[in-house]
Amino acid sequence: MKKTFIALLGFFMIFACMPSFSQNIKDEAQILYEEAMNYKQQNNNEKAVETYEKALRADRAVLAFNDDGLVEMLRDSVKTRLEKEPENVKLWETMGFIQAVCYSDNKSAIESYEKVVTLVTDENVKERTRALIDRLRETEEILASYKTEVTSQLRDERLKSWSELEKSEKFAEDQAEKEQRASRLEQAYKDKEELQNVVPQLEEELKELQDAYDKANRLWFALNDELYERRRRRLKDQIAEKEQEVASAKSRLQRAESESASLEALAEKDKAKEEETPFRSYDTPSDNEENHEEPVLNDASYANDAAQAPSNETEEPVANTEDTDDTEDTSAPDLGDLIDNL
Repeated sequence: MKKTFIALLGFFMIFACMPSFSQNIKDEAQILYEEAMNYKQQNNNEKAVETYEKALRADRAVLAFNDDGLVEMLRDSVKTRLEKEPENVKLWETMGFIQAVCYSDNKSAIESYEKVVTLVTDENVKERTRALIDRLRETEEILASYKTEVTSQLRDERLKSWSELEKSEKFAEDQAEKEQRASRLEQAYKDKEELQNVVPQLEEELKELQDAYDKANRLWFALNDELYERRRRRLKDQIAEKEQEVASAKSRLQRAESESASLEALAEKDKAKEEETPFRSYDTPSDNEENHEEPVLNDASYANDAAQAPSNETEEPVANTEDTDDTEDTSAPDLGDLIDNL
């Protein structure tokens, strides 16, 4: 991944508006850039745009400097002139150059250069322009492939992250549930033990009340004394209350025994499950994860291509000399050299 990024970065240094930020640009380009900035400060935009284009042709490293809006003005100027001169080959070449170098808009640049191929009559220039179009298309294919691969990797990483998060959340939920069950089981044991002691005690108290009632009942029948009658009624009420206490205690004991048995069964299942899977998949990386290597784009396809390999060399600026434009400077280079310079 790192190797691919470095290769593409070098590639963009040629075809994108991301030149090296070193100050070692050609003296001619430096001088032209400063002149363009001076014209801009003097509000002579037409001359500023013209001079800035010459600086850009001389060394595109000037794009590292503040253009003060000249790139956009240059594009708009060429666009306006093309509306008036749609058959001007040099303007189409300039538009393609701006789109490819300054805006990294290879698709639009290809359309502009295809227009050059349609309009130009020189077969040598046609061949050079077609070669340039092929390079731009290859660039787009490489970038599209890289973008697709990066998007796929990011998607896989997100899915893996979500999966790990879900597993972690599930593990946390399972642990919280186990802790809750363990707390409930502990309380069930405590209640069970307490009730196992309370129930016999209540039953003994109930038996004592029943014995006292039987004794009071016999004395009342024998002596017909009102004292024993009141005692007999009081004991009868106490027996009824004690019977309710015994029944309630037995019911709570039964619930505690049932709950403890149920929780014990779940604890045994959890223990058996942990013994079957002693290691969690999200705690220990799998073989696939241990041996995973991030895919790297094969940049040999363009590293060996002199047309696409990153280069620090910048050719001398050239300008178009079409036979149809008799007023242009005769010392300017031809359109073919402009095509090669991209």
